[in-house]
Amino acid sequence: QEEKAKRTAEETTLLSTGLLTLDTIYFDIGKSEVKINAKPYLNLIAKMLAKYPKLQLEVSGHSDMTGSMESNISLAQARADAVRNYLVESAPELAGRLTARGYGETLSKGDNKTVQGRQANRRVEIVVRNKDILGSLPVTD
Repeated sequence: QEEKAKRTAEETTLLSTGLLTLDTIYFDIGKSEVKINAKPYLNLIAKMLAKYPKLQLEVSGHSDMTGSMESNISLAQARADAVRNYLVESAPELAGRLTARGYGETLSKGDNKTVQGRQANRRVEIVVRNKDILGSLPVTD
């Protein structure tokens, strides 16, 4: 119980749902660069993920519907790769258990007819691939 009380909101979300939307990571239209203001947040996420060495994780990249399906999948893959690479740079121990995949516009969360909806769709998420172990994870520091 003491361990659970020390968990951040991001940890609680990831460990209870197997999904963490990186809400502060936004991309410009057509771009995949990790913005400088996102790096401190990603450093915290990397440190958090490193505490759970049994988790197999995927960085999933998404885009809005602007452009062709093929270009959106390619862009989403580039975004996922950029975030994965930054996380691994920040916490090298993640390298063997963190993959990246671009989904393009196929899993939209926002309304592509609005600016806010399109921005919500240009997102990156951390997905636990081995969700069956979520309830029994010890923390290692």
